[in-house]
Parts: sequence; structure tokens; C-alpha cells
Amino acid sequence: MCSKISFVVAVYNVSDYIVRCAQSLFEQTLDDIEIIFCDDASTDNSVQLIRDMLNQYPQRRECVKFICNETNQGTAINRWNGVKAASGEYVLLVDGDDYLEVTMGEELYNEAVATNADVVQCDCYYDFSNKIVKTHTSIPGEDLRDCVLNRIAWHNIWNRLFRRSLLDNDQLVWPKCHMADDLVISIAVTALASKAVYLPIPLYHYNYNPNSIMSRHNEAELLSMYEQQLVNTDLLLDFWKKQGLLEKYEMGYVCTMAHARNILLDITNKKKYRKLWRRTYPELNRLIFWGNKNHPSSYRNKIWFVAVSLGLFPSCQRYLLSKCLRPSAEWRVMMPRKRGKKSFR
Repeated sequence: MCSKISFVVAVYNVSDYIVRCAQSLFEQTLDDIEIIFCDDASTDNSVQLIRDMLNQYPQRRECVKFICNETNQGTAINRWNGVKAASGEYVLLVDGDDYLEVTMGEELYNEAVATNADVVQCDCYYDFSNKIVKTHTSIPGEDLRDCVLNRIAWHNIWNRLFRRSLLDNDQLVWPKCHMADDLVISIAVTALASKAVYLPIPLYHYNYNPNSIMSRHNEAELLSMYEQQLVNTDLLLDFWKKQGLLEKYEMGYVCTMAHARNILLDITNKKKYRKLWRRTYPELNRLIFWGNKNHPSSYRNKIWFVAVSLGLFPSCQRYLLSKCLRPSAEWRVMMPRKRGKKSFR
């Protein structure tokens, strides 16, 4: 008989955080669970710390599995290895530097059973060094599927419970690279779900990690992020078209393209990157300037396009994002910022 939930934990050099993560999993109030730690060739002692912690929870020993990659394969493949090994009715994907409320599994599973949902999404906490902030991840009362596909709800995967059969669906696409892997998974699985439910209770703790890839801002790393994101974005846009989602969810489609090219914004002071920004999904250029029924034109959007095209964004970003000049949300969506490992519009 399969377990109720398989927790698939992506582990890579998270020795400073993994003990708290593992403890929150071993102390889950839902008993019938499976915990799969997927180590992506860590060079620290993350796995040993998990094994040491497990000795304090002998009742969990039988439900814990380890998948240890001999070479580093990247987050997307590492997660997929865990999903393939999962046997639970539902799957919850966890980052090894975060942790969960001990009731998270039970509350999400009970909601899924009560509503017969394929996807259940909850709220989260942002854990900073000096404070913990409760954060809403969707809009109460709105259809979660519409919110996710229109890019109104958060696209993270760690605050979502997925029915495992959806992850075995032949129509599902899986990310090939690290950047935007959450976006591909959350949108593709939600699009294939018969029912998605939002539970406005914070149950996941997203830990601010100053060493994360999303905190880096040198030119080479931004270009690597951009190239990876394009691979996953093209994969997702093709899925969008094949599933016939474009007409109804054009807003999310446009935001997804803008998200990919806006990684370059912090280096558009250089002419070659301004050109690259304009050549990336060039259909956005006319849309920003002239608009359509879903994306109305405005003087602020025009100013934004001209300012970025002239290389003014990096030096004048505070002014360009001020209340009087700030462009519509889809054009400034998901720019990498220096505050943390992920930023939201």
C-alpha cells in the first residue's frame, strides 16, 4: 500500500540548514509518509547530518530513502530522480535549506482528500536573520488554477501538494535546467489538474540563504541564469500552446516571456545586452509600446521601454520604478534583486 505523501527533498551543500529541515520532516504529525532525500553530490556533510538526525527518530527509519548522485546533475534532474522513486499518493517537493511546520503534511493531505483536489497550495513564512514574515501566495476566493496560469499566484513548488499521478502524465513537461524550474513544474502540473485548491494557512518556512544563486549579480552568472531560463521558458511556452492555454491565459504567457528576458535588466547599461534584451521574445517590444486588450498601453510602459533601450535602467532604476513612472507589473516581473534568493513582482 502506498503512503499518503512522499516528501522529496533536494539536498546540495545545505549543512547549515538540513538538520532543521530533517527534524521538521521526521516530526510530521501525518504518520503514513515517505521521505526521500536526493543528494546532488554534496561536497559537505549534509547527508551525514541527516543520518545522524534520523538516529533520534527510529520510528521514521523505515520510511526514509536516500538517493545519492555520484556527480552533480542540477536541481531539476535531482528532483526528478526523487519523483520517480516516490510511491505516495501525493508528492511534496522540499528544498533542503527550508523547513516545514510539523502539521504541513497532515493539513494539506486532509484538504486534498476533503476537496478531491489534485493540487493544494498553502501560504508560507519568509525566514530572515532577524524576523519571520507571513506571506500570502495567492488570492483567497479566486480560482487557484486561473491565478497560477495567469501568473497572479506564486509559482513556487515547495508550498504545493501534487497528486503523484499527475507527475506520471505523458503530457507533463519537466524542466531541463535550474532557472525557472519551479515555474515549469507548477504551471504544467496545475494546467493538467482537474482541481486545484488554495489553503490560506502558512505551513512552509522559506529560509533566506545569502549564498543562493539568486543572490549573485556578476555578469557571467546573470548570463548563465538567462540562458538556463530561456531553455525552460521555451519548453513551457511550447506546452502552453499544445495544451490550448494561450487564449485564456495570455497574461501568464506574456509574463513568462518577460520574466526570462528581464534577467538581463541589471546589465543593460552595456549596448550588447540591451540588444539581446530586445531580441529576446521580440514580440514583447510592440506589446509594451502599443499594448492590446489584455495589456493596455500607457505612457509609463512607453517610457520604460525607451529607458531600458537607452541603457538607463541600471543607473535610474529607483526613479523608473517610482510610483509616477513604474510600468505595468508584467513588464517588471521577476527581476533579480539583491535582497534574497528569489524576488517577486
